[in-house]
Amino acid sequence: RVKVREAKGLVWLLGEWLQYGHWYRFRPFPWMVPSRGEFEDTRRSAFLQGALGHVVPNGIDADLFRPRPRSEVRSKLGLDGGALFICAGRLNYQKGMHYALSALARLAPGSKLVIVGEGEERERLEGLARSLGLNDDVLFVGGQPREMVAKYLAAADVFLFPTERAESFGIVL
Repeated sequence: RVKVREAKGLVWLLGEWLQYGHWYRFRPFPWMVPSRGEFEDTRRSAFLQGALGHVVPNGIDADLFRPRPRSEVRSKLGLDGGALFICAGRLNYQKGMHYALSALARLAPGSKLVIVGEGEERERLEGLARSLGLNDDVLFVGGQPREMVAKYLAAADVFLFPTERAESFGIVL
């Protein structure tokens, strides 16, 4: 059902694109994509000139996302203890947070996992953490402002990116 609706939408967009000459109008303009992996697909699908294309990767605020004294940041966040792992992102199945929980269950006691983010899978992930006996070892902090995300990342020993998707340049990375 969803696939049929998406296919109809795609056909409609293609019709609009070709019917009104958009494919031709945009050819002389510079264009950009966030990764080298998307360059050729974007160029071909939009009939763009390769010489006018640019790869502009996502950037970060280097003043905000900077190294900080780990023990100090952990203390302020109330995260004292052993090895600290951090996952950040949307909580949906494709992001693979369930893999991080399963891996944590196999580690030695004392390791902690902080999951930063919100999404439709949060309740299921919290249930999985309970079923794996990780109640005291996993902290779901929800969606956070960028300043707090930077602090959680600075506090971590390891950042985990357990995604199942083929992400060419995940913003969180």
